[in-house]
Amino acid sequence: MENSSSILSVVVPIYNEATHLREVLEILMKSPCPIQREWILIDDFSTDGSRDILRDAQLRYGFSLILQEKNQGKGAAVIRGIQEATGQLIMIQDADFEYTPYDIPKLLKPLLSGEADVVFGSRFKKDSTQVRRTYHYLVNRFLTLVI
Repeated sequence: MENSSSILSVVVPIYNEATHLREVLEILMKSPCPIQREWILIDDFSTDGSRDILRDAQLRYGFSLILQEKNQGKGAAVIRGIQEATGQLIMIQDADFEYTPYDIPKLLKPLLSGEADVVFGSRFKKDSTQVRRTYHYLVNRFLTLVI
């Protein structure tokens, strides 16, 4: 896969993130990426003012904005975003920085060089301080092993 022709579709599900949404959007839009990006933000029927913030930010940043007509959960928002994606690569980015957008170049490298067909990020990186929740940790390790 070549850098020049690849487009990354970044799907961002959002639900009631108004308190920090402006900051999140600014950081996301400024984050590094070695290829062209398409931003698809899906508001899952927020009731805290997130929708108004997203509408204003859409004018500034030019991302695709999908407004769910009722709250359907994160999974439904992600599926909707994937359905709308036009890029050759798709990434899910939470609006609460559970995953850092600064890892995007590292995640894309094996894909763009042809070394991998799929890449999964991890909240359990060994090179940083981690908060371990035993149940989540064990389930994540099991799913990683299965995959």
